[in-house]
Amino acid sequence: MRVGVDVDDLDFVARQYDPQIAYAQSKTANSLFAVGVKAWARDPGAAHRLWVVSEQLAGGRSTR
Repeated sequence: MRVGVDVDDLDFVARQYDPQIAYAQSKTANSLFAVGVKAWARDPGAAHRLWVVSEQLAGGRSTR
């Protein structure tokens, strides 16, 4: 199953709750966080670049 992170509805308020989707979404978020921490540890400026890429993956919606 491939699931992105729905940053506009993290708590499943606007959509029906599905335990499998929630689990997959949480694992995706954890992976993205780990990649960001690893990138930041090597180069503090990399965190900003990763943030820009994650916003692009979110379809232009702000993830802040």
